[in-house]
Amino acid sequence: RGSTWEQVSVYLDGVNLNLASGGGVDLSTLPIGDVARVEVYRGVTPIAYGGSAIGGVVAVETRRPEATGATLEAGGGSFGTWFGGATAALVGAGYGLYAGLHALRSAGDFTFVDDKGTAFDPSDDETVARRNNGSRELDSAIRGHVALPGDRELSVLALGFARDQGLPGYPRFATMQSRLTTRRGVATLAYRSHDDAGPTSVLRAQLYGYGLEQRLRDPLGELVSARTDARDRTFALGAVARMRWAPVDWLAPAVVLDVRRESFTPVELTTGEHGGMSTRLTGVTGAEVALRIGALDLAILPSLRLETSRDVAAGRNNFGRFVAPGPPITRALAIARLGITQSPGDGIALRANVGRYARVPTFLELYGNTGFLRGNRDLEPEHGITADLGGALAWAGGRARLLADATGFVVLSDDLIELQQNASGVARPRNIGSARVLGIESSAELRYGCARLHAQATLTDARDESDSAAAHDKQLPSRPRVHVAVRPELRGIAIGSAELGGYVDLDVTSGNYVDPANLVSVPSRTRVGAGASLGLGRGRVHLIVSADNLTGARESDLLAYPLPGRALYFTVALATQPQSKEP
Repeated sequence: RGSTWEQVSVYLDGVNLNLASGGGVDLSTLPIGDVARVEVYRGVTPIAYGGSAIGGVVAVETRRPEATGATLEAGGGSFGTWFGGATAALVGAGYGLYAGLHALRSAGDFTFVDDKGTAFDPSDDETVARRNNGSRELDSAIRGHVALPGDRELSVLALGFARDQGLPGYPRFATMQSRLTTRRGVATLAYRSHDDAGPTSVLRAQLYGYGLEQRLRDPLGELVSARTDARDRTFALGAVARMRWAPVDWLAPAVVLDVRRESFTPVELTTGEHGGMSTRLTGVTGAEVALRIGALDLAILPSLRLETSRDVAAGRNNFGRFVAPGPPITRALAIARLGITQSPGDGIALRANVGRYARVPTFLELYGNTGFLRGNRDLEPEHGITADLGGALAWAGGRARLLADATGFVVLSDDLIELQQNASGVARPRNIGSARVLGIESSAELRYGCARLHAQATLTDARDESDSAAAHDKQLPSRPRVHVAVRPELRGIAIGSAELGGYVDLDVTSGNYVDPANLVSVPSRTRVGAGASLGLGRGRVHLIVSADNLTGARESDLLAYPLPGRALYFTVALATQPQSKEP
């Protein structure tokens, strides 16, 4: 919906990973091999999640142990890529334990066309291999639960992630030795009950902690102006409680309480200089009421949330130099929402939302990461009004089933936080006086037997409404107007004891701009992919092959950051219990 990665909250088993990352979440760092399901909430954030986010919420839930067994998988493919993983689960009467470990290694040495920084002179173009683009990573997950008397449960989760990757830089300023190391740990202890506030209640209380360490090593000064070995550490501890109950059929109130403390400490290892610790204390309290009018199939959901924070800012200034802690900064942000849903007939649902959102700058936006992102300590919280109106259709007839929805949305923002990239590829956040985003999003899924067709399209018009003469009424940077994705697929085709599946992907993204004045553009891109799977041994053995960018298109995502060309990957998966594997 015209938002940036910072404006989408990502939750992993109830823990906000935006906080652990200091800002936007790199989805490639999530433990995909241990994920059970992903829920996406567009637009105004539901009350069940503590923070406010203009772009909505992505809620990821790790795998819950359901049956005793183990899996093993391995694979590889283009650009020197190899990966593997193993999981094990033990389930007994009233308890379950799950563990997963996954590793990946890639050289990332795909070829691309280097225009030598002269986009309008093809005579000096050269096809070269991307260098210093390799990565190695390891992630792990441990999850357990034990049943308590009544309908209650206690669960524990521990996640670890480590990655060491090259930072290739701009092609015309290609690096040789610049690297970024990331280490992250998340741990939670959660209590769930359906009894404590009555048989219609759901109570979830959770303690959580996380830590993030990022180390940038630039021994030759290829990314920044001087030789650098910088380490940034972010830590947080928090607690959150959510409860919903239904004292009568037509009324279902819900409340949420969330408190946390975060800290950010930078160190320059080259000189041994330590920056001051920046801290943030945050408290969130919110309430929502679901009012249902059965005769009209109508539900009204008003909610109110108050976020208070107290920052002590130190870290780095806008020039990357360490500064001493300053005076505390206290903020109070009110977030309100009114939602309405109505069902005029079987399989038809109408919905509307209007609300006020607000978001304080993240640590990453305030202090940067000494690499390609510089902080801005002068940032103000962004806030605005968001609204949407749409509907959904669910139809079934014989072996066919159709799910479709469409929504129009508008966002009016003040002090919108926007990343602006300079000629060297370094980005710095800034506040835009005002901005307006209009759009329509739609999706559909048609199922018939083993066949499925998924389609999704989004049209966005994001405009800068500030007083800047150069940027007024121009398209906001890094916000494509059109995105279309289509995926036909086949699942569960039985041939004897084997099971086949396959898909084709089409993804089209229109061009956008890097700068506020819309002078530097990123071209549109079209990518085609495909894959197939073969299941044997009643689902205990799976062979999977997938391909990306089948047309071999030479494209960029960000300015002058080339994307890989044609790629092919394969996977072999073994399991002690029957598994379902999509290609």
